[in-house]
Amino acid sequence: MAPLRIGILGGTFNPIHKGHIELAERARTAADLDRVIFIPSNISYMKDQTEMLSAAVRYELVRKSIASEPFFDVSDMEIRRGGDSFTFETIMELKGLYPNDILYFIVGADTVFSMEKWQHPEVIFQNTRILAASRKDYEPDELMNKIDLLKASYGADITVFSTDNIDISSTMIRDALRNDHLAETLLPEAVVSYFKEHHITY
Repeated sequence: MAPLRIGILGGTFNPIHKGHIELAERARTAADLDRVIFIPSNISYMKDQTEMLSAAVRYELVRKSIASEPFFDVSDMEIRRGGDSFTFETIMELKGLYPNDILYFIVGADTVFSMEKWQHPEVIFQNTRILAASRKDYEPDELMNKIDLLKASYGADITVFSTDNIDISSTMIRDALRNDHLAETLLPEAVVSYFKEHHITY
């Protein structure tokens, strides 16, 4: 049996929005992935916790938002592990679960420039292939130079795929929640319904 090609999309998903779903679909198509696993973080040591939805709520909103997508799954492994979420730990856990499959770690192009500063980046580069979403505002030469350095330093396998500018900021989400039409454009129905039901202004 041929190995599965499994995409990994991690993040706080605070909350999940249509940009995340579009990114996963673009990556799936670009690399011919068999599935993409969304992995909400428990605690992101790089994010301000005061504006974070609870891990349980973020997980549930992801689950509901991708329920109709046949190639998407969600895992609560980082939430179950507790504490700060570190990508290298998640990668090692996934390698244990899928020892014969190929793992693809999906990131934005901006992340490529910061991955060396993460905890144990060598574990990530040695155990996954990186799919980097390049937006129009990135200089191709600058990105490719960084990729060449990571290949030389870590043996990194990094493939760039093209996306539109699909970043959706917290400010845009706040504005959307005050405007039903805009909310439908930026946020999955499950997210809009949850925020309305619980009277969350974000």
